[in-house]
Amino acid sequence: MSVETLYLRHIQQLSVPERLELIKLLVNATLPISGPKIIKKEGKESLMKLAGAGKTFAMKQDAQSHVRQMRSEWD
Repeated sequence: MSVETLYLRHIQQLSVPERLELIKLLVNATLPISGPKIIKKEGKESLMKLAGAGKTFAMKQDAQSHVRQMRSEWD
């Protein structure tokens, strides 16, 4: 099943709180196993706790090139 099909069949029907809970689960599942769980199941957390969470993903280009590429895809 494609991600798009999964979204259309299941995720799109979820309420906002259910989608946010799903996002928490996905973020925690995506981080390295040895890394900390930055989003707790209950309670509000600061968005600042996500700072640096993407360090595990190696960027093959500098930040400015990446931003230019992302912006070019908007049009």
